[in-house]
Amino acid sequence: MQIDILTLFRPFFEPIISGSILGRAQSKGLVSIALHDLWEFVPKGERADDAPYGGGPGMVMRLGPLMAAMEHRTGVDVLMGIGGSPEAVLAACAIKCVGGGMQCRPWPRHDADRELIRSEGKDPGAILTLEDLCSGDNVFFAAT
Repeated sequence: MQIDILTLFRPFFEPIISGSILGRAQSKGLVSIALHDLWEFVPKGERADDAPYGGGPGMVMRLGPLMAAMEHRTGVDVLMGIGGSPEAVLAACAIKCVGGGMQCRPWPRHDADRELIRSEGKDPGAILTLEDLCSGDNVFFAAT
């Protein structure tokens, strides 16, 4: 099994992997784990993250470096992160363009958000697929 991890914090993951059951599995040849530094795909002088669309607390990873890394590293199958609805739709469009798949789950922070989702006839705990977020056949994506 091959596991590729894209991260901005490579030094954080190295001791966790080597000192855990993953490290033992890797030393026995049961799994191969490769850490990829996302900073290699962030243009010089630019930030890797950005403020969430519409404001609010926290930061979100910029999509451009993620997609550049996923195109460059052919073994990458999973992108994990947290963001708002606009980020999920953007990620779905980009992933669809490179032939990938996606699942995500809404994470409403307030009861009013959950009620709004229910009023639209949707389940706030549902797992959404790539087709739920990006259903068109003619999808184009450009990241700057």
